[in-house]
Formats: sequence, structure tokens, C-alpha cells
Amino acid sequence: FPVTIGKVCKEKGKWIYMKKIISVSVYGTNPRYFQGALENAEIAKTLFDGWIYRVYLGSNAPAGFKEALLN
Repeated sequence: FPVTIGKVCKEKGKWIYMKKIISVSVYGTNPRYFQGALENAEIAKTLFDGWIYRVYLGSNAPAGFKEALLN
């Protein structure tokens, strides 16, 4: 998967490379959650260029949702 290296910080004596990731979890059966995730993915493309938009899906995601995110 694509990796974008951002800031570097030192924590507890170790160097940690910060990745630019937006992470969301989408689950449940309410369509507004899935619609919001799609809208946020579009916004993230514009406002957070170079960032990774990572989505964790529940087992009950509607048909076609994953494909819509990938487009």
C-alpha cells in the first residue's frame, strides 16, 4: 500500500516515522454513515493531497460501497 512519510519524532528513545493517514470505521445499517464516508473521501482528495484515506468496514457494508470508495 502507498506510504507517505511525514514528520519524524522521538518517543521513548525510538525514532517514529509519522504517516499521513486519515482512518475511519464504517459499520451499522444506517445509509448516512456510508454516504458520509464517501463524501469525506472526496473531500480528503482535495484538502489532504498525499494522505492515505483508510476505511475499516463492518461486515454489513452495502453492496457496491467498497467499489464506490475505490473510484
